[in-house]
Amino acid sequence: MHEQWLPISDIPVQGREFYFEDDREWAGLCFELGEDYSPLAGMTAVLTVFPQKQGVYFKGFITGLIESPCFRCLEAGQVYVDHHFDVFEDFEEYRQESLAAGILKFENGSWSVNILQVIREQLVLALPNKILCSPDCLGLCPACGENMNLDMCRCETDAGDPRLQILRNLKIKTN
Repeated sequence: MHEQWLPISDIPVQGREFYFEDDREWAGLCFELGEDYSPLAGMTAVLTVFPQKQGVYFKGFITGLIESPCFRCLEAGQVYVDHHFDVFEDFEEYRQESLAAGILKFENGSWSVNILQVIREQLVLALPNKILCSPDCLGLCPACGENMNLDMCRCETDAGDPRLQILRNLKIKTN
């Protein structure tokens, strides 16, 4: 996993900005997400880190186009990310919960921040649960696997259990 630890003592009180525009770095971050995400050219993130007495405040945004297989039909789907964030990480939470090094770590008497982990987490929060090639995607036929956006399959539709046929014609009256 890519990590970029920076001692918080090296960050001035007025904050420090970090820019993420390198396509190779974005490809590495997307690969680490464990899905088939591919950043298209032009992914950008700006992260400003503000050290505080009780923790670290992060402010920034991520914009760009991500490509992934459609959740329904496996064709290429794209989603435009335009995510703004404000996050505060409390030192005390990391002390009390003995968290494995994620965003913050305390080592040799000083705190450090993993700025790539902040971007990675915010990218995950920005992406939808299911990327679709289009909102009206029909998906794949569950029987034969035909992409129903391109051609309707010729599978027979199962009428279901014949013992339940009487219930299919049941009409419920509502007031």
